[in-house]
Amino acid sequence: MKILLTGSTGYIGRQLLKRLMPTHEVIEVCRTTGYDLSQSGWTLHLPNQNVDVVIHLAQSRHYREFPAGAEDMFRVNVASTFDLLDWARHHNVKHFVFVSTGNVYKPSGSKLSESAECLPVSMYGASKLAAEILLHPFSTFFQISIPRLFGVYGPNQNQMLIADMIARVRTGQTITLAGGVGLHLTPMFVDDCISALMGLLTAGLPQPVTVLNFAGDQVLSLGEIVNEIGQQLSVEPCITVTSELPRYFCADNTALKTYWRDFTSFAAGLRMTLRLDEN
Repeated sequence: MKILLTGSTGYIGRQLLKRLMPTHEVIEVCRTTGYDLSQSGWTLHLPNQNVDVVIHLAQSRHYREFPAGAEDMFRVNVASTFDLLDWARHHNVKHFVFVSTGNVYKPSGSKLSESAECLPVSMYGASKLAAEILLHPFSTFFQISIPRLFGVYGPNQNQMLIADMIARVRTGQTITLAGGVGLHLTPMFVDDCISALMGLLTAGLPQPVTVLNFAGDQVLSLGEIVNEIGQQLSVEPCITVTSELPRYFCADNTALKTYWRDFTSFAAGLRMTLRLDEN
């Protein structure tokens, strides 16, 4: 297949690109190939050729900066998605994959299914949800898939939650756990995420628009995650406990299992992460 991939230099994009390259023709769209998705008219510079699949992974680098980064989040996460949808309509695209986030959901104390209420509390989540809404009218032109990612982790990752916990345990920094257990989540090993994305390309999806939670198969508290990190590093984590109620950010991945179900356990994924981080 001929695939246009945005965000190919991002954490997930780099690894997805490695999996795609041996068997597919890939057009990379990122800053290093001369594209700035925050600028209007950027699709005018795309190749004037038909493409089978678009995988839209690119997102604003300023996703944590509100309100300072709000305009960039809108331009990259929302406006560029419309631009690319319109380009795809004119270039015989058959399948448009928009990589979204679990942050589109309203916070809940139970597992979130794809039908759960969407009411994001962050600008990042709001911009991703706005882009998702734009996708639906275009389903008359091509198949649309919306994987919503939850807690993807793995080797050589920076800034994200589990990478931050690893760094804190290594350096003896204090980790705060609400209610003694901390946030509950369903982390997904990056190799699993890439394999599931690859599976979407040949899944034969029955609906014009398919939304899937991309999440691991274990519900873990932050305390359990930190303890596992400590055990594998042979380091005693430095933990402080607060009286706050623990938050819950867990996905129901039942729908994903219709297409892909070979999950890596957190212990195994962490082991690979730590081993490769050391090399």
